[in-house]
Amino acid sequence: MGDSTTAAGAAQTALPPTSPQPVSAATSRTSRAEPTAAGSRDRPPVRTPASRPRKRLTAAGRREQLLNVAISVFGARGFGGSTTKAIAAAAGVSEATIFRHFPSKDALYVAALEQRTGVGSVQLVTVLEGYAERQDDEGLLRVLIRSIFFGYERDRDLHRMLLYGWLEQGRAANTRMWARMRRYPLMEFLERYVARRQAAGV
Repeated sequence: MGDSTTAAGAAQTALPPTSPQPVSAATSRTSRAEPTAAGSRDRPPVRTPASRPRKRLTAAGRREQLLNVAISVFGARGFGGSTTKAIAAAAGVSEATIFRHFPSKDALYVAALEQRTGVGSVQLVTVLEGYAERQDDEGLLRVLIRSIFFGYERDRDLHRMLLYGWLEQGRAANTRMWARMRRYPLMEFLERYVARRQAAGV
């Protein structure tokens, strides 16, 4: 079941992330103030990008940052070896900030798992449904397997987190994790597809 869980997670993180917005030349170049000649009009100092105050994250932005950092820490240390204090330090915030967004470490872990494993799954299901309509089992499996391996490569922290969690947890916790992942769009689609092909005698 452990292999199935990590493969499911990999397939559901299979689509490439949105490309980052390009940085304009104006913001990437450091400005320097020109020296003021004696008797000339004083010019206001030019503020460089480094001296600008850091933009405050919105509540949604902070939550997303905490989830991304938590996945990295959980992937490196496992659930048992990770503390909210360590996650807060990695995120550059106070531990109280974490508890303003998540009531416990368990809640943070579940939210991190659910936030990342569902990325791209709806788009992938749309692609697979095209193969299913054509009854192209080979093509569907090729796309699915390729997506699984791409997911492993694209989001290594998530899959370290999944494997660490699966090995640390007891049977009851693993059963709950698997039941949660079976509700994702990709898993629901695959269960319907296999049942339909079995009914057709394939």
